[in-house]
Amino acid sequence: MTINALEWLNENAHRNYPLADGANTVSNGGVRLPESFLLDMDIMVRHAPATVDASSFFLHSVAVSSGSARFYIGYTDGTNTFACAASSGIPLDTVPSDTPVEAAIAPVEDSTSIPDTYKEMVAGISGTALIGSCRSLPSIGLMTFTAASAPLNSLRIHLIQDTGIDSVTVMDANGGTLGTITEDFIIRAGDGISLSIDSGAKPVLTITRIDTASNGSSITSVEDAVTAIINEMGNPVRVINGVSPDSNGAFTFTGGACVDVATSGKGLKLSNPCSMPCCGTQSVSELQSVINQMEEARNRLETYYTALSTNVNNMQARLSSLIASRTT
Repeated sequence: MTINALEWLNENAHRNYPLADGANTVSNGGVRLPESFLLDMDIMVRHAPATVDASSFFLHSVAVSSGSARFYIGYTDGTNTFACAASSGIPLDTVPSDTPVEAAIAPVEDSTSIPDTYKEMVAGISGTALIGSCRSLPSIGLMTFTAASAPLNSLRIHLIQDTGIDSVTVMDANGGTLGTITEDFIIRAGDGISLSIDSGAKPVLTITRIDTASNGSSITSVEDAVTAIINEMGNPVRVINGVSPDSNGAFTFTGGACVDVATSGKGLKLSNPCSMPCCGTQSVSELQSVINQMEEARNRLETYYTALSTNVNNMQARLSSLIASRTT
C-alpha cells in the first residue's frame, strides 16, 4: 500500500536543501535548478586553511550531456572564485526510487585555475551526494551559478584543518630515542652542517652537509678526504705487513705461542714468556762457578795432553835412532 504524506510534501515543496535556505537556485542564464535534482550532500574538506569558511562553498555548475549529468562545487573567498570539486556521472534516466542513487564527489581534474593557497585543500576534498531525479534538468548544456545564487548549506561542509606537529622525537644514529620535544624548540647547525630556509607558501628547511676541510679545501672524493685527514692529524697507518685495518680503522694484535702483547704508553710491547730464566741469581752464580772450574780442568787436561804429546814424539825419535844404529 502506498501512503502519500501530503503535509510533508507540501512543507518541502520549495525546499533548497542541501543548498542554503536563502538560495534562489537561478542560473546565470535564468534557468532554475530543479528542486528534485539534489536530495542530500556530504563533503569532507581536508587540509583546509584556517581562513576557509564553510559557507563560501556553492553549487558552481551543472553540465548535462547526451547520456549523463555532472555537477561542480565551487568556492570563493571574495577575491578568488573557482570550481574545486566535481561529481561522478549521473545517468539522465535517474528517477526517485526506493534505492537512492549516489554520486561520488572528488577534486576537479584540472587545477590550473586554482590558486596555490588552495591546491592542497582541493586535493583533499571528497564526499557523496544523493540524487533524486534528472528528468527535470534542461536539455544538453551548462548551467552556471554564483556564490550568491546557489550557496551550499554550511552544515553539509566538514572542514578538517591541519593541527600541525604535536611533538618531535629525536633519535640517535643507532635508532635509540634521545628525547621527545613537545614545545617550541630550536634547530641548530652542528659541525659540517648548513641550514637554510626557503620562504614561500610553505617554508622549506634544507639541511646540507658541508663537504670542506677546516682549511676550506673542497672534499669531493675519498682521496680528498684522506688528504684532509693527513693535513689535520698526520699520515695514518694504512697497512701493516700487507694487512689493512677494519672498517673503523683499527688493527688487532693477537699473541701466539710464547708471545705476549701488551701496551706500553703509545706503543706495543712484545715479549717471550718462554725465555724467562728458570733459576734464581744464586743458582746462576753457582752454575757459573762450576763452569769456571770445568774450564780450569779443561785447561789442565789440555796442558797435560800437550806435554804427553811432546814426550811421545821424543820417544819415537829416540827409538828411530836406536833402530838405525843397529842396522848399520
